[in-house]
Amino acid sequence: MIEQGSMPQEEFCIAVAQSASVKGDIAENIRRHAEIVSCAADHGAKLVLFPELSLTGYEPTIAAETAIEANDPCLTVLQELSDSREIAIIAGAPIRSSAAKPFIGALTFRPRLPIEVYRKRFVHPDEFPWFIPSDDVAVYPCHGREVGVAICADISNPIHPADTFQKGATIYVASVAKTPEGVCKAEDTLARYAREYKSPVAMANYACETGGFPTGGRSAVWDECGKVIVQAPESGEYLMIAKNSESGWEGQLIAIES
Repeated sequence: MIEQGSMPQEEFCIAVAQSASVKGDIAENIRRHAEIVSCAADHGAKLVLFPELSLTGYEPTIAAETAIEANDPCLTVLQELSDSREIAIIAGAPIRSSAAKPFIGALTFRPRLPIEVYRKRFVHPDEFPWFIPSDDVAVYPCHGREVGVAICADISNPIHPADTFQKGATIYVASVAKTPEGVCKAEDTLARYAREYKSPVAMANYACETGGFPTGGRSAVWDECGKVIVQAPESGEYLMIAKNSESGWEGQLIAIES
């Protein structure tokens, strides 16, 4: 067990989006992301987390043709929103590589800073036909926290959180595309990591089917003791707000209007 220091006492607010994506339609998904980010900012969030590959949907069969890079002009909308609303955004997309197959990426937007790209390190065996793994470990400063980024199968390998917290993470966030069975395992795993590393943990899952796979929803934020602060139902679009202050954590669940 790695003992983490006590969390800073200044107020911090994270939002988790349990959202749906339109298959391969990056422009429409960015438009929808922008609406959700604005709602999160209105509720005081300093960081908003979206599911795995949220800008395209979890669609392995079209990943290569929809892959982008961090300098893609389509991302300007989200960067400008991050700048104007003083909020960090973590959204997912296939990321081009030098090979025929892309990476599974998480794009982190922070106010007036370059876009950071984390490329999924522990690719699931079922994903090998469409994606390649990386050796990335990603921790980014955000409003007094050090945010460690994970993508779905990363959380199944204890090496991932160990390396991420060793690099200085003080909050661990996972973008996932989990089935109903998979999300139950993920809940147990992430609650355990929260307890082990004495760190808040967040998970953003899909609101409905994506890529032909059923998803289990139940996106959530856990506190440093592994207790659920706020959690969404098994389906439907929701925004979870978890706010930390000197009095502790408070959670709010908001239904996202279509």
